[in-house]
Amino acid sequence: MKTWLKWVGIILLIPVALVLLVSVLLYVPVVQNFVLRKASGYASTATGLQINFDRVRLSFPLDLSVSGIEIIQPPADTLVLAKELKINVSPLPLIRKEVYISWLELTGTRLRTGSYIEGVEVNGTVGRLASHTGHIGLTDQHISLGAIGLSDGDISLLLTDTATKADTIQTATQWVIDITKIDLENLAFKLDMPADTLTVSTYIDEAH
Repeated sequence: MKTWLKWVGIILLIPVALVLLVSVLLYVPVVQNFVLRKASGYASTATGLQINFDRVRLSFPLDLSVSGIEIIQPPADTLVLAKELKINVSPLPLIRKEVYISWLELTGTRLRTGSYIEGVEVNGTVGRLASHTGHIGLTDQHISLGAIGLSDGDISLLLTDTATKADTIQTATQWVIDITKIDLENLAFKLDMPADTLTVSTYIDEAH
């Protein structure tokens, strides 16, 4: 699971990188467009992925809206497409390299990880992913999220026979991710394990 957590950690850290860059700048659209280009380059360098955004808007104090998100694994494999990310962050803890999230909402997301995660392939769509309250410690590398809501999704998970081997490889990833609660609504899920000739499909109308 270390490889999977590393990938999740990278996705969650993308809005953090944006917040740290734009929080010290003026709330002017022209400046925000400049920050957009800088943030895209910074996030791409930090993750080894090509990360693009159409537009960034920041309102007082730190309500951040990012639209047209695209994450590409070079040379041309699109991993994530998202319509919009909205996030509210408390400004003062940023000085201590801590990010306190009041709320976070990601809408219109498409996933296709391909070969990015060894032994695991995730495909599908998620209409809405939302979280209320969260904390990200950049120093101690700890992400703690409250209740997460996942709705209007259709996700397939493919596990190949290399997944077990990948989990045993030691990596430098030290990030710890805690999630208090997950609420699911209108979610279709399929698990495929071709090595074991096993396929499981389910539909979740509502689960807490």
